[in-house]
Order: sequence, then structure tokens, then C-alpha cells
Amino acid sequence: MLKWECLTLPTVVVAWLLLFVVPMSESQKERNRVGIEYQSCYALTSGKDTLLYIEDLSNDWSRANISVNNENFTARRETFSGSWNNKYRFLPSCHGRIKTYNPDYRADSLLRIVNDTLPKLVRQQEVMLAGKSRTLQRTLGELLYYMRVHNVADNGYHLVASHYVEVAAEKERIDSALKILKSVGDRPLQMCIVQRFTAVYKDSMGKTRRRKCRLLKSDANELQCIIQTDNRLKPTHAFADYTGEPGKYTAATKPKFAYYGETSGGKRNGHGIYTDRAGNYYDGFWTNGMRDGFGCSVDSVGNVRVGLWKADRFRGERLNYTAERIYGIDIARYQHEIKNHVYPIIWNGLHITNLGTKTPKTITGEVKYPVSFVFIKSTEGTGIINKYYAADYSAARKHGIRVGTYHFFSTKSRPQEQARHFLRNSKFKPGDLPPVLDVEPSDAQIKAMGGAEVMFSHIRTWMNIVENATGTRPILYINQMFVNRYMPLSPDVAAGYEVWIARYNEFKPDMHLSFWQLGYDGRLSGIRGDVDINVFNGYRDEWEEYLKRRTIR
Repeated sequence: MLKWECLTLPTVVVAWLLLFVVPMSESQKERNRVGIEYQSCYALTSGKDTLLYIEDLSNDWSRANISVNNENFTARRETFSGSWNNKYRFLPSCHGRIKTYNPDYRADSLLRIVNDTLPKLVRQQEVMLAGKSRTLQRTLGELLYYMRVHNVADNGYHLVASHYVEVAAEKERIDSALKILKSVGDRPLQMCIVQRFTAVYKDSMGKTRRRKCRLLKSDANELQCIIQTDNRLKPTHAFADYTGEPGKYTAATKPKFAYYGETSGGKRNGHGIYTDRAGNYYDGFWTNGMRDGFGCSVDSVGNVRVGLWKADRFRGERLNYTAERIYGIDIARYQHEIKNHVYPIIWNGLHITNLGTKTPKTITGEVKYPVSFVFIKSTEGTGIINKYYAADYSAARKHGIRVGTYHFFSTKSRPQEQARHFLRNSKFKPGDLPPVLDVEPSDAQIKAMGGAEVMFSHIRTWMNIVENATGTRPILYINQMFVNRYMPLSPDVAAGYEVWIARYNEFKPDMHLSFWQLGYDGRLSGIRGDVDINVFNGYRDEWEEYLKRRTIR
């Protein structure tokens, strides 16, 4: 082996020139490169205690990943390059040093600003996180509502159930963070950055190795920094150089949205999951970048939509009608009086045999459904009485069918008088379904009575009187046009009463409801002529719960 003391000065000079002055060869450049895995987040601390990990120093932590005890969950991740680097220009002095980039080179100046106003910032974030928690609670309620009125055989149930688990976990994280912020009190606080560098390289055998590194120094002007492997060693086959550069770096930007799924032609096509910063979520099918096909959507305020989409527009949920659903009818004198003839209802032979043909319907199995409930018209306005009501009411109960009684609302009579007329001429026995107010005025009738505000005042009055008299909150019967045009004008009525809606369409109404009148041209054995067909919004378990919760006591 050649000893350094045997070398002449010219030989040493030539060696230095070869090693440190002559540009690196391509093979040396390749051996000089090292990959860097970088992750960072911010930590809210008090003394030696870490209270909270936060993804970034935004003005709204509710839109960032946040965790009480999981640094990795909040970490932002990047990968870029580095180069093995000698400390001294003319000496082989690497000691595991790497020249690379510090994506958070501005962290020190940002932290100074944040720490100056940290107590105030924490109070602001407490308010924002509380708002986020309320939104998530509403989302969970909407998802739970969907699962309650559906079963595992329904299209989309697994999507909703899966997202429910994710939202529940997010709410738990938010609530844990909120609890920490509320408990801070007068404790001294400080925000700091948590940075993790990992060197990734191949050893002489070609096997990938990872070594954790610590930050030695950072140059904010150059965006570059020096890091060092924890064991202070570089691979024996790697080439280190004082002047080596880490290569190109492109700062990562936080995307406005994330999409995981199938693409074609640069657009979302096929199945995929989309989320954005505002909190909108969609799991379903796409065509040319638009929601198209079956999907589950949750918007930023917690509204849930599950069903079919077309060209980015929600069409609705298309039911599959089976014997497992709960069906019923509503009747008046028209089921007895047909073309100047009077016909009885054969209650002991009552079965639904046809759901109607005016709109498309997806049906599995034979249509021979039992009638589980019937709503019977009792009164209208202040003077009209259905003369078949009492007999139909008694017969339905005798044959084990749940009965509800409804009043047809008039725009020309005082609501107090209408309510008294209804109560005098109707029956309300234990186990009956809630009373119903049938509201079907035309635009002209609403205008003639003084407008929507007057109409809703009359509705509230009728509902309050009947609820106080029966001990049961009534149901509001309305049609889809009324929902679209007038219900937004009275949010208290929309939120305060169960809805039975008439919508003659293949798609289920996009709202919370108890009953859906899906057609007017149904057929039953035991009734002559067409009959309104209704379906309860839920399966057997939910029906039994509804009967316990909402029937007259």
C-alpha cells in the first residue's frame, strides 16, 4: 500500500487536482447523488409538552390535517435530490453530510410572527374548530339517516358506510384538538416546526437503504441546507465533493383538490374519489371529468346525495322496488265513487298488484305487496266531510292496517276553523299514524290569500292546534313543485315537520321524508280504479321504530 509520507509534493498536488479541481465524471456524479424524503409539520407546545400537531400555519386550522398525538398524520411530504458533500474543499471530509433543500426555509420568520400573537390565534382556531365539529356532526347525522332508511342490499350503502367511518374519525380528531385548545388556559405556548429528512440511496450491492438525517444549517437565501445522517457515515462507494450541487428543486404546491381513481385522456373517467379544500367529497363514477353514473356526494356543509348523476348534475336515487319495502295507499271518496257508481273496498283481499306505469320503475320479483298503511281523507276546509271516512277507518283498523287521517287545506278559510272541523270529524286512536295536513294550493290561490307568508302562518296555526289536541306532531303533505318553490321561504316549517311528498318520477325526492307518494295510477285487488301508491322511507326495522316513536298514544 502506498503511504502518504512516501509521496512527493508534486504527486500530492496532482492527486488534489484530480480529486477536487477536475470536474466530476458522469459515474462520479451518479455516485454523488442521493435522494431525500422530507416531511414536516408544526407543533403547538407548552414547555416540554407537545399539545398539537398541525399540517401548516394557515389562518384556518379546520382546513388542515390536525392531530393530538400523530405527527405522521399531519405531515406534508416531498421528495427531491441531494448530493454527498465534503465539509472542507481539499479534504475528504464528508462524515455523512448532504447538501440538499429546505422547503420550509421561511419557517423561522413565520414562526416569529405566529408566536407574537399565539394566544389570540389559538382562541380564533378554537372557534373555527368548533364550527368544523358542528359541520361534521351534521354530516354524520346525514350519513346515519341514509343508513337508517336503507339496507346493505341498496346501491351505495357500502359507500355511505365507508365514508361514515372516515368522517367519524375526523370528528374525533377535531374534537380532541378542540378539547386541548379549551384546556390551554394561561399556559405558556410556543409554535415550532418539526422537520424530518431521510436519505435514500443504494448500497454497493444495489439494495435501497434509508438513513434518518438531522439539519445542520440552512441558507434561506439559497433555499439550500446541509443535513447529516444520524450515523455520520456515507456509503463507502459514494463520491463526495465540496462543490457538488443537489440538482433541481421545484417547490411543491398544495393542490386545490385530490383525485384518486381512473382517468382517460387526462380527464377523470371511470370510478374515482374526489375531495377538495372546502370539504366537498364525491365517491363514484365520472365521464369526461364530470360526475356521471352512480355516486355518493357530501358537500362542505354536510348535505348527502346518493344516487345517479348525469353531466355533473344530481338526478336522484332510483329505488329498486321489492317485497322488503313498506307500502301503503291513500284514499278518499274517489276510491268508492267511479262514473256515478259506488263501490266498496274489499279490505280482506287488499293487495298492491301494480305500482303504476306512468313513470319507469325498477322492480324485482312479483308485485303482490301487502298494504301496511293507509291515509284516509276526513275533511276539507271548514264544511266538507268524506262520508266514507268512518267506515273505511274502522275496516282498515279491523284488518290490521295502520291508519292515518288527513285534512285538505283550504286557502279560503281560517286555519282555526279548519283545525276544529278536522278534529270534530276525525278519529285518533292509540297506534294510529300522525294526522296529516294536505297542502296543494296553486300559485294563484296562494297569491289570492295574501302570499306565501300568510299561507305558512295558516299552516303553522293548523299544525299547532292539531298537535296540542292529539299529542302528536302532524305530517305535512306537499308536492315537488311546492318543495322547490315555497319551502325555502319557511325554513322553520321545513325543519320542524315530517314530510309526505308527492313526486311522480322514477327518482326518489332529494330530501328527508317519511312517505313518498310515487304514483297515482297504482292498482290493488279489492279496490276498483286507480289508487295513489306510497312507500315508507325505510325498511321493516325502521318502520317498527317509526311506529314506536310517532304513532298516537
